[in-house]
Amino acid sequence: MRLGSVRLGSVLAVGTFAILLWIELIPYIAGGGGGGSAPVPANAASADRPLSFGEQFAALPPWVVVWMHFQDIIMAASLFFVLWRKEAQIYAAGIIANHLFLFAVMPFVPPEKITLGIAALSHWFWIIPLIVLIRKWPTLDIRTGYGTWATVAIGQMIFSLIFDIPDGAQFLASLV
Repeated sequence: MRLGSVRLGSVLAVGTFAILLWIELIPYIAGGGGGGSAPVPANAASADRPLSFGEQFAALPPWVVVWMHFQDIIMAASLFFVLWRKEAQIYAAGIIANHLFLFAVMPFVPPEKITLGIAALSHWFWIIPLIVLIRKWPTLDIRTGYGTWATVAIGQMIFSLIFDIPDGAQFLASLV
């Protein structure tokens, strides 16, 4: 499978779709009901029990939850282009890599250290797709669906990484 091939695009499309489905379902499976909507009791965290990852997600400000759902839409829109566009394939690979990183690392992080910072750290995998899309952007016609998606995806990754790079670094520092 080579970059730009329909076969690779198909594999990445299935992987991206599975990740998007997981993103939407996990709050309900974990018992949070979709994040940002469930109030966290004032006594939920204590010296012997920090907030769980799900409780931290549920306590996010509403604007962050809206932003996360907006990102889901951008990720889903990549499925329209992932079959034949190399940059969309690299973007999808970044999404898959960031979630595989979470699945692989979370079991080894002490429960008291699991914060939303680990999710921010996983978003560092978006740096490569961001660089690829930025390099391609001058040649894109932003009046096309692909050009519009690529432009919005670039903005989405830049905005997220503004927060995720320091939050991920803070998470790494907390492990030392």
